[in-house]
Amino acid sequence: MARFSLNLIRETQAGVLASYEAEIERQSRFIAIFGSIAALLGMPLYIPIDMRLVPGEMLIPVFRLAVCAIALIVLILGFVPYFRGRSSLLVKVLGYSVLNATAIWTGLAKGEPTYMGGYFFVLMLALLSPLPLAWNYGMLASSLLTFFAVGLSLGMDVTTLHFRFSIMVLLVELLVICFSAYLFDYLRRDNYAKSKALIAEKNALARRNEEIELELNLARLIQERLIPSSCPIPGVASLYRPMNLVGGDFFDYVHFRETNELGIFLSDVSGHGVPAAFITSMIKSFILQAGEVRRDPALLLGRLNGHLFNQTNGNFITAFYGIFNFTTGRLLYSNAGHHPPIVLGPGGMRELDVPRGGLPLAILSGREMEEAGRKFVNAEAVLPPATKLVFYTDGLTETTSVHSPGDDFRSALLERTMEELERSSCRDFIDRMFHRLVEFRGSDRFEDDICLICIDIAGG
Repeated sequence: MARFSLNLIRETQAGVLASYEAEIERQSRFIAIFGSIAALLGMPLYIPIDMRLVPGEMLIPVFRLAVCAIALIVLILGFVPYFRGRSSLLVKVLGYSVLNATAIWTGLAKGEPTYMGGYFFVLMLALLSPLPLAWNYGMLASSLLTFFAVGLSLGMDVTTLHFRFSIMVLLVELLVICFSAYLFDYLRRDNYAKSKALIAEKNALARRNEEIELELNLARLIQERLIPSSCPIPGVASLYRPMNLVGGDFFDYVHFRETNELGIFLSDVSGHGVPAAFITSMIKSFILQAGEVRRDPALLLGRLNGHLFNQTNGNFITAFYGIFNFTTGRLLYSNAGHHPPIVLGPGGMRELDVPRGGLPLAILSGREMEEAGRKFVNAEAVLPPATKLVFYTDGLTETTSVHSPGDDFRSALLERTMEELERSSCRDFIDRMFHRLVEFRGSDRFEDDICLICIDIAGG
């Protein structure tokens, strides 16, 4: 990132110079307008003081009024469209006038200490000028020559202690002003170039974020195509809600020639976001190409484990695959470390018995699982009519309340909500279950993906 920023600053330097001049014009317009207002308001206030300090020198008030006239002209021109892009010219006119007029009346006062203090102040104001260094140095030199020319021509006494002290202060101040003007000009240009480069980098990052957002939206659309958008037969309903634009939960329906049978595959990839979604696409691809293997849940999980092993960068996957016969109520299934489905009926809710030993996918190779006695095996159950079979991922049961993070949905409301919704249709069951989950959470934003499938057995 540091190398990128440095390169960007270097590449932007040339282009910044043109925009830097535009920025100088903007600053110059501000200085021209407010400097003119300050001169118009301040200069007349000094005329009574001039009359008392140097009563016989009427040229001093005349020059103050002349500065007021120039300031008024500059103020008016500052609002003329032609000069909005040429405000530095107005600053040059105003600065040259103020510096040289101050030098003249300080010379007319023969270096009187009060006027010398004011002259020092005006010289310091030159530091505020955003003009090029050559102009600032030129105006300072012109002002000093004017001061000495006027003062010496009028017999200014350069031998007094006060004057020599004032000259020493003036020389030191000039050194400070010249060095400060150089430093300010350098810092102004450098900081402006860096700020423009940072803005360019920020814009580049914003564009990159937009590209990533578009890519994520495209990934979301692709993942939506991977997951069934509708239920294949009546009596089946589902819900899929990723935590981010894309998620690691996945489900799919497997169709057979026998229309009374339906395969239900459900998985949960550890982690979230794009890596997890990529793994789900691998799972979908495998299921599509599994052929007759899909008729044997344990065999399918074993083959899928071999397909994913050493390919998931350390992620593991819990999965459940079952084949349900709507005519007989028979469910043939195998489990890979996933939460057992819930059987819900008039007698309450219970978890389906699953074979012990089924590890999540992509943890061990097939040979290692066989050596450890952890091969996937099939089990079957015959489910009675008027019951529901509910498949889910842990995003449902482990959801916590934003108001009370210590409580999860499973321990707080799951069983009661299941029993209350037991007589609902599968679609209504899914919708109301999710509504209860949102109410419990206190937000519609979750910390995990949520997947939920409900099957009504024998139209119950």
